[in-house]
Amino acid sequence: MRAALLVCLGTLGCAASETRHQVVAAIERGAYADALRTYEKGGQERSLLRVLAESVLLQDAQLADGPRQRSAFGELELLGTRARPWLERLARPEQPESVRARALRILMVLGDSDARAQLRELAFTADPAVVDEAFAALDPSLDQALLLSTLRAPRAARRLAAVVLLGAADAPNTLQPIVELSRSDPEPSVRAAALFALERRGAEAVRAFERGLKDDSESVRVAAIAAFARAAPAQALSHLDQQLGSAVSHETLAAAVALLQMQPVCEAARAHDALARGLAASESPLRSHTAVLIRTLPGDRESLAAVRERLAIESVPEVQLALALALGADDPAARRALARLAQGTALVAAQAAQELARFGDATAERQLITLRASASSVTRASVARALGRDRRVPEAVAPLLADQDPSVRIAAAGAILAALMDPSNSMQASRYARSAVTERPLSQPRVLR
Repeated sequence: MRAALLVCLGTLGCAASETRHQVVAAIERGAYADALRTYEKGGQERSLLRVLAESVLLQDAQLADGPRQRSAFGELELLGTRARPWLERLARPEQPESVRARALRILMVLGDSDARAQLRELAFTADPAVVDEAFAALDPSLDQALLLSTLRAPRAARRLAAVVLLGAADAPNTLQPIVELSRSDPEPSVRAAALFALERRGAEAVRAFERGLKDDSESVRVAAIAAFARAAPAQALSHLDQQLGSAVSHETLAAAVALLQMQPVCEAARAHDALARGLAASESPLRSHTAVLIRTLPGDRESLAAVRERLAIESVPEVQLALALALGADDPAARRALARLAQGTALVAAQAAQELARFGDATAERQLITLRASASSVTRASVARALGRDRRVPEAVAPLLADQDPSVRIAAAGAILAALMDPSNSMQASRYARSAVTERPLSQPRVLR
């Protein structure tokens, strides 16, 4: 593992070679606090911080631990083209197939045709998890027979990947198999994916959409509404209008949004009434979901007015956050709500502070520093992303590289690299970052479990 890390880091690190090796060795043995102390003794240079973050991320990317490996590659994927040097090394033949497959898939998404060819070869290996990754490289035209047979595969992930690829092909002989999948697959997520795959078929798929509207699964019914409205709006109109008359539900809200997104807008008054009922629903998750949907309707003054009215009386913090985000932090009412929420200690506080920090709110930035010590690993990971990606102050994230929770360390590493590799990122830390890295020794990160 150490040799692999050194190969990946060798051409990228700017710190002295010996110090870089010390960091890698510490990460290899899981001594994250020791690695952090090495960074501190090295003068807290950004070049060494980058080596530290790279080491954390690349070690987890090469682990056999599935969740940690997926999380690490998720961070690399978020880095986009900036991650290409690491991805190319992780995709080398000497790497385990699971590592290669994940790296090749991201490189393929970045437009690397050679990566697609290599990944396609892995679609015929014995490891099911590797094949799941490699299926994305199959060609709907060249591999149509294989993809059609995969629609009956025992693994739901495999069936889902196959139907997504076939949906983009538009080949006449793929219509009926996808329609059948939308009706009979035992997994709701696959049935929903099949309905979305039928969008390109337009009126040919109307019966499948109508059947989907009656599915036993709510998530499938919602997918049918969205896909139907986009694929065949004229035929969908009466079904959507009928849905608006029902008791408020996820389907009602989906129908309202679909109608308001049509050009020209249809049944606007009734659609707005459905969204208003969603904002007033007795179940708080439904109120939050309504606010999230309204965010997809930018410039809809009537919906935003309803959100503002609800925000004035809402008592549930999670719903308050969703409402404020729907309005945007440049709205005075939303800004006041976010400022109140940011003073808490839970994930809601971190998310509210992150939104305010994006607009340069100094108090919110300092609150994010405080929330690094949250008892919740989910909150700490959220704070890492906020400090690194949104504030562009990677030094403030450094203590979280020694967190006891792997998900927090991985999030911190990705956030630091995103900040350090952003060309707009100044090489001078802000005053908040300086206070953050001096408020307690980096070698003693405070982590509450």
